[in-house]
Amino acid sequence: MSSEYGARPVKRVIQKEVLNQLSKAILSGKVTTDSIILLDAFDNELVFRNQDDLVTKAL
Repeated sequence: MSSEYGARPVKRVIQKEVLNQLSKAILSGKVTTDSIILLDAFDNELVFRNQDDLVTKAL
């Protein structure tokens, strides 16, 4: 954030990095929109998972 531009640079990064990758994950079928989608970062990469998948694996 900066006093001159406010949160706009942060918003652009979120749109570019998170929303674009999330859209690709949904379109490819890696995640579905019928349950909560979790966002994690591993090895400097964003990872999207459905919460239901984690609950099922834990049981």
